[in-house]
Amino acid sequence: MRKNMALTSLFQNTQANTPFYIPLRYSLTGAFLGMVLVLLFLVSTIHFLETKSYLEQMYSHLQQQAENNVSNAVRLLTINQKVVDDVLTEQIQTYIPLLETAFNQQDGDADKIDWNSLKKQFGEENDFFIVNEQGIVTHSSHLRLLGADYQRLPALLEMLKTAYRQQTPLYSRPIYDYNRQRVGKLAYYPTLNHQFLGIYASTQKYPHIIDTFDISKVTSRLRLLNNTIQSIRIFNLYESLLNDETPLDSKTKKIIALMTQTRTPPQYLLEQENYKNRHYLFVNLSDEQNVLLADNSKIIEITHNRKIIDDSLEQLNNIYYILIISSIILSIIFTYLIANYITHPIKEIINSINIIALGNLEHLITIKANNELKILKDSITLMVNSMLVFINQIKQQNTELQKLDKMKDEFLSNTSHELRTPINGIIGITESMLDGVSGTLTDDARHNLLLIALSGKRLSSLVNDLLDFAQLKHRELVLNLKPVDIRIVTDIVLNIARPLVGQKNITLINHIADDILAMADEERLQQILLNLVTNAIKFTEFGRIEIFSSSFNDRFLMISVADTGIGIPENKIEHIFNAFEQADTSISREYGGAGLGLSITKKLVELHGGEVRLQSTVSKGSRFSFTLPATSRERILFEAPIPVVLTEQSEKLLPQPFELLLAENQAINLPLPATLAAETNNASSNKPFRILVVDDDPVNLKVLENQLALANYQTVRAMDGHEALDHLWAGEEFTLVLLDIMMPRMSGFDVCRIIRTQYPATQLPVIMLTARSQENDLVEGLEVGANDYITKPFSKVELLSRIKTHINLARINIAYSHFVPLEFLKLLEKDSIIEVRLGDHVQKRMSVLFADIRSFTSLSEAMSPQDNFSFLNAYLQQVSPVIRQYNGFIDKYIGDTVMALFPDKADDALQAAISMLAALAKYNLTRGRPGRPIIRIGIGIHIGNLMLGTIGEEKRMEGTVISDAVNLASRMEGLTRIYNISLAISKQLLDSLEHPENHHYRFVGKLRVKGKREPVQVIEVLDAEPDATTRQLKIMCTDKFDKAIQYFFDKSFIESAQLFEHIATLNPADKVAGFYLDRCHYYKTEGIPDDWEGVEELREK
Repeated sequence: MRKNMALTSLFQNTQANTPFYIPLRYSLTGAFLGMVLVLLFLVSTIHFLETKSYLEQMYSHLQQQAENNVSNAVRLLTINQKVVDDVLTEQIQTYIPLLETAFNQQDGDADKIDWNSLKKQFGEENDFFIVNEQGIVTHSSHLRLLGADYQRLPALLEMLKTAYRQQTPLYSRPIYDYNRQRVGKLAYYPTLNHQFLGIYASTQKYPHIIDTFDISKVTSRLRLLNNTIQSIRIFNLYESLLNDETPLDSKTKKIIALMTQTRTPPQYLLEQENYKNRHYLFVNLSDEQNVLLADNSKIIEITHNRKIIDDSLEQLNNIYYILIISSIILSIIFTYLIANYITHPIKEIINSINIIALGNLEHLITIKANNELKILKDSITLMVNSMLVFINQIKQQNTELQKLDKMKDEFLSNTSHELRTPINGIIGITESMLDGVSGTLTDDARHNLLLIALSGKRLSSLVNDLLDFAQLKHRELVLNLKPVDIRIVTDIVLNIARPLVGQKNITLINHIADDILAMADEERLQQILLNLVTNAIKFTEFGRIEIFSSSFNDRFLMISVADTGIGIPENKIEHIFNAFEQADTSISREYGGAGLGLSITKKLVELHGGEVRLQSTVSKGSRFSFTLPATSRERILFEAPIPVVLTEQSEKLLPQPFELLLAENQAINLPLPATLAAETNNASSNKPFRILVVDDDPVNLKVLENQLALANYQTVRAMDGHEALDHLWAGEEFTLVLLDIMMPRMSGFDVCRIIRTQYPATQLPVIMLTARSQENDLVEGLEVGANDYITKPFSKVELLSRIKTHINLARINIAYSHFVPLEFLKLLEKDSIIEVRLGDHVQKRMSVLFADIRSFTSLSEAMSPQDNFSFLNAYLQQVSPVIRQYNGFIDKYIGDTVMALFPDKADDALQAAISMLAALAKYNLTRGRPGRPIIRIGIGIHIGNLMLGTIGEEKRMEGTVISDAVNLASRMEGLTRIYNISLAISKQLLDSLEHPENHHYRFVGKLRVKGKREPVQVIEVLDAEPDATTRQLKIMCTDKFDKAIQYFFDKSFIESAQLFEHIATLNPADKVAGFYLDRCHYYKTEGIPDDWEGVEELREK
């Protein structure tokens, strides 16, 4: 063990001096993770840039392809429109001669031309107009064209001038009219007076071709073909947006003008804020052969949606971010797993070494490795195993030594316990002989017996010291701490120790002031002081022994015992508190003693939390000091134990000087004090108290019998628990049981537990005798029902005092039970009457019995008051025990009336009533002298829910029963007088019987008693009839009686009267039949009331 502690201490010191370091696992993880992250970043960046370039190229390719598609679509539309253009040109050429003819007929005067008739002639879809030299439309068949100014179109105006000079017509390209959903074409023919004849011809032929003139539909189809195109706008060379008359912004006009001149598109225009690419295309559709034909070339503005590729790039970015983050996480996990795989075995080895360093040398090093670490682990294991073999050898030797030490202590303790019983027996028998149990003794005999007693006490003191030493060694002693007055305890100790002074010239002085309190176990404090004082007396021949107290500090008191004895050499002081040692072996031989007292004293003081000090000078004396926890509580009054004083007679017989050491709670037992003996004798003068003494040791039994015989107690001995129970179950009455705990076959605990199943603690006290003073043993004894316990060894005075106390308490409880039944307390779930409180109650279904003496008033008038009480007590002594015999108890006596309750079965109440009547019949036989009347009683029984409890007020209360069932039972008893029967029960009670077939009974009617609304069905129990002949006749006529009753309630009074008359003739003693016979005659003559139900009203009690 010490080796393990040394290893642990060394390991902790090594850990404390270890500098800070980064664990290998983290170093490996960081290095590997850094390398992986750099490679991951480079690879991801290169791949991202390549992917981005590829996307840009693909986007450019899509743009170029989309622009080619748009350009080709515009060219294809131009080819389709050429068909419509030719049709319109042919149509214009048919119209122009007619227009020229109309113009020439008016001599070129446009004002004279009838434009409306001309329009009707050519059709409403065609228009005609004249443009003057300045380019102004002066005349038109359509008001919309009037006033049009061609100067706003310089290019067109220039072409008109060229056509005039060449005297050739000028044709426009087909024009789509959004309003009329038609395609038209303009033609300008020069005249000789510098004017132009204009024709606008339109057609709706070829709708599928005309539909291609709607540029909005064309551009929509083109956008659907390529989702990279956001918008398409198509312009002509005259800065006009096709199909849209919205004016162009200046920037767009500049671009259109530039492209018209250069006939080439500008560079790409990127709008960064809108993620757009705007591109312009020039589609050359001019007719090189006819320069005067309007140029049909187109400028196409295509706006590409760059957001598509930007979104793709952003998605790509996000994907790469996710991949990078996932890769980083996976790299960390993978790196951690690799590092953990590498470092885990090393960590396991380190943890195992730490566990081994902390002392667990049997710890098994287990790692999963097949490399150099396994070699290291095997080497460490081999080293530890070698250490373990050596340490196990030491442990085995220590275990064997501990077993031997424990065997020694157990042997010492068991031997001491075995010695206590015969020693106490010797002391007890000797003291009982000194007290005169064997008659008068001579002085020599008393002297010898006293020496035997004193020697026994010395031996008992040594045994107690050995037991205390064993308890303290194994820490089995429990202190009962409380405030203790030091001066009072010191006075007690000095009184006990004063006889030990003998002929020595020693003065015992108590210097401790009043009201000095310490927190201590009072009995153990007495033992500490007694050991120190007796030790001082032993080694002091003359002088004084003084006891002081002082304040050691704020928390402790110091108590000192100083003597003027031989003193102790300085080199022996450190050994003086060792067990079985004294200052010198020669002193041991000279003064005697086992050397346990000071060792026990030191351990008791330390158990209180204090310490012991010794100051000694050879030939001058010693001073033992010890400390105890101080307390500032108010003074606690203690009831001091019975003082121990030697009588003058015993002092004369003692050898001078004598040597005696007293142990814990051990005193010289003297004859029983006269006052206590007198009280015991007076209490037992009428009838001796019988005590059952149970012990398996014959010596103990003899000691107890002698001590109890001197106090005039009768004793009955039992050698074991079974014998004790046999005495009790045989019906023997005992006042008290003295019960030993340690017995063969059945312990005292088991015996007490069985006794309590039949006898409550208030009725039969049990005092346990035990040599086991452990708290758990005492608690177990009280839990099984013991009233008290006495720890062996005990004094005769203590034994008799406790016996007397418990007998008096039991007699008081028994006396109370005469007034308040024990069954009443059980129903209230109370163990004693002192536990009952005003208002305690319980509800239970029970049977109620009322019994009343017939004509008691007449009987009592002929007797004196004394005769009345004697008569009633004699009568009640006959019937009351029967009630208890059938599990009932008497609730109260009301004059001659008995009210009893039966908590269990209704059968108990019925059987008790029958037995009461039988007991009364026997009692009447003993009263058969002249002048003594026969006693007859009536009994009524009912069953129901009762409220049982206490009523009254604080200074006066009593137990009672409150219920409607009580009233009904009382009225039922009253019915027995009217019908002249002995026992009447209710139908409810009959229905509650478990075995109604065991009885003979008959229904005698329904009566409404006073105070009740519902009628009561009354049953007569025929078994209760006291006269045998009458009883047999009633049983024989039961069927006829039942039939007569039925006729009566059916109002068939003639038939009923005939049967009742027959029954009355056969059995004149059947008064119930006579009662109903009179009723039948009455109703036959007087008639019955209208509301008659056969229910008789009972107005009496």
